[in-house]
Amino acid sequence: MILCKNKHKKRIDNAAFPGLMSNHHLHHVAGFALALAEMKEYGSAYAGQTVKNAKALAGSLSELGFKVLCENKGFTESHQVVADVSDIGGGTKVAEAFEKANIIINKNLLPWTRWRRPQTPRASG
Repeated sequence: MILCKNKHKKRIDNAAFPGLMSNHHLHHVAGFALALAEMKEYGSAYAGQTVKNAKALAGSLSELGFKVLCENKGFTESHQVVADVSDIGGGTKVAEAFEKANIIINKNLLPWTRWRRPQTPRASG
């Protein structure tokens, strides 16, 4: 959701759609309203627990031998955990293995990765 003053609406609309986002869909409005109400009531606790869960996941992955980034900083301060999986087959292979365990992850290029195709990130070499 993007909130702005009316004077900026046209510029933001032109920048965001269709390149960055889709338009709203009326069948999502009720669910969105409920989610906003829940976030107002429970959002702070939910966000805190989300960070705790991400840290626990990162720590467990690290203990299992994954190269999880930022261990010296507690792994993460958000919901995101980043691991370099180039030594174990790359992003696509790992994402598919996680999906078989009902865990959906993204495969992203890392700063030191030589860019080839975003669908198949690989280590530089």
